[in-house]
Amino acid sequence: MESAGGIDQNHYKHMKLPDIIQVLNEVQLPDPTIHKIETKLRELLAQEKEEKQAATKTKHQFVIVVCDKDKKFAGLEDLGGFVVQLDEGDDPNQLLTKLSTAVKSYNATSRKGRKVPIKSVGEAFENLSRKFTKPIGVNLKTKSLTRIVVSDNTLQ
Repeated sequence: MESAGGIDQNHYKHMKLPDIIQVLNEVQLPDPTIHKIETKLRELLAQEKEEKQAATKTKHQFVIVVCDKDKKFAGLEDLGGFVVQLDEGDDPNQLLTKLSTAVKSYNATSRKGRKVPIKSVGEAFENLSRKFTKPIGVNLKTKSLTRIVVSDNTLQ
């Protein structure tokens, strides 16, 4: 991209601010002019940094995986589960399939997985490291069973 002065802006992106200030001092511009240029360059760099940070953030949704081994949904008491974070847009119904994929990888490639393979969802949450869950877009937020509190959505 060429600016009005015919200078390719992308050509100078690699330059550091102190180098640019040094060049301006060597050209012998008046100090107030150099200060104005430096201030404007710092503002542009800060704005560019903020834009990069905003562009790289991935939004997430939270999912609770409920362990209902004894089929207690009828009584809805003493339930426990695990907290999971998925990439936004991922189907929560595919979570257990993704978790199964990570477990298979863990059992096949890690020494601990070959010695004591993971066989249940609870063991998966307790033993899987981020190394195995990151490639499938799953972030396990809790390693131990978390109690679930049932509410009727009213405050007392």
